Amino acid sequence: QASHAGEINVAIQKKMISQKDIYGNLGDIIAGKKKGRTSPAELTVFDSTGLAIQDVAVAQKVYQNAQKRNVGRAVKLF
Repeated sequence: QASHAGEINVAIQKKMISQKDIYGNLGDIIAGKKKGRTSPAELTVFDSTGLAIQDVAVAQKVYQNAQKRNVGRAVKLF
């Protein structure tokens, strides 16, 4: 999605980067198949378009990690 119509589409079309420059996808990182950034020089591009179930799965993982690390704050929505 990100390379075809999303966040990095223009850079690919203008040949500033290629598919070979793309390290992996969010699923690979979350599943532990690949490491996340290993230095501040590396960039992460997240294109949040997709299926709602993907959004919910990512939100749950972020929430669980925040709880484990005791970071963030509770917000009452309703």
